[in-house]
Amino acid sequence: MNAAILIVALATTHTLAGGSDDAIAVAGRIAQQPEGALWPGFDPAGVPLMIYDGARTVLINHPEPPGEFLRNAEGVGVFDGRHDAVVANTTVEIAGAWTAVASIEGLSLDRAASLLIHEAFHAHQRRSLPGWWTVNEVELLTYPFDDAENLALRRLETEALRRALQTERLGDMRVWASEVLAIRRQRFARLSEGASTYERGVERLEGVPRFVQWRFERAEASLPEAGFEPEEVRARAYETGAAFAALLDRLDPTWVDLVNRGDGVWLDQALAQVLGWSGGPSERFRPEEVAAQRERALSEVASLRREWDDDRRRVLGAPGLSIEVVVDAGAPLWPAEFDPLNVRRVSNAEVIHRRWLRLSGDAGSLEVLGHPMVTTGVGPHPLFNGVRAIVVTGLDRFPDVNEAGDGVEITGAGVSIRLAPASVEREGDRLVVRVARR
Repeated sequence: MNAAILIVALATTHTLAGGSDDAIAVAGRIAQQPEGALWPGFDPAGVPLMIYDGARTVLINHPEPPGEFLRNAEGVGVFDGRHDAVVANTTVEIAGAWTAVASIEGLSLDRAASLLIHEAFHAHQRRSLPGWWTVNEVELLTYPFDDAENLALRRLETEALRRALQTERLGDMRVWASEVLAIRRQRFARLSEGASTYERGVERLEGVPRFVQWRFERAEASLPEAGFEPEEVRARAYETGAAFAALLDRLDPTWVDLVNRGDGVWLDQALAQVLGWSGGPSERFRPEEVAAQRERALSEVASLRREWDDDRRRVLGAPGLSIEVVVDAGAPLWPAEFDPLNVRRVSNAEVIHRRWLRLSGDAGSLEVLGHPMVTTGVGPHPLFNGVRAIVVTGLDRFPDVNEAGDGVEITGAGVSIRLAPASVEREGDRLVVRVARR
């Protein structure tokens, strides 16, 4: 029995139970999808899959599996344990081929297959729609989460989109779809180009794969009635992007031609073209509905600001030892690398980093992995105008400290600091490094 027949056969009989055939069963469910059924040009069965099932990592459909994968009798690559590439549910280039990567440990067959379809579509995007990969995650560092008017309009926009999806009458669908566009135009006028482009980019990059998941699951398109929390801009864009796609699909099945190019239009622009919408005021919501959303937004923004203050205090007051680095504001350190999905801006100048950060500058470099920290910026941008201070907390022990010449070197416990000219002092449970300007 060849690999393809084996995969399809298992897909019809197997449910996940932590056994060794789990990954092959998931791949089989995916292989049953004909090319183009979920999206023009998308062939799920032709995408390489790297799947960790809790005991091993299997590599399926890959043209040239790396040497550490041993081929079994069916031609499937097998690696004992979790492969280093399985660090998240994502898409990774493995030996020259874009590969959908996921851990299915603890998931049902249906959930695991849906997850892999999403990542497999990302592999398709990588190959066929490279222009979609333009999302700049660092825009979230300056996104106006605490703009109450933007939040109120965002909620109204979501609700209009939800109502457009709920109705079965084409005329009402078009009316509410036009309302979505009218509110969005009003809302985007308040945002920077970077912020609005970020939303649109995530809607296209992540929302379309979410729509493909809905098709795969044969699920009804829907949005939560309560909307999304103030900081859930990225999560919201996944769902609104899928909702735009579902709405477009109902209004005009040929809409895909507008966006199925590497430089295709944004989803809301495609909707405007399908509707023939050239502008118009927002007029569908009753005044009391608008007032209620504004009142709710004001209350939630006040709560958000208090939450930012509390989060900042929790990190700075975390139990254990800490390291503080202070540099001259005229010669700051600059962000070299950091994890944009594990940061939170808590003031105009301060950012919490929960996992990883590397800074560098004329004075040297600093890298921290695995500890919470707070950076304080120099200028209008909390990071990209430079960093003048960083506090690392939650250390079980102090790293090794070496003072040589006019410099300081601190290494160990997930910390690597090399700065000069600098001095270091121990103040109770804190090491303080002060960097002078050259």
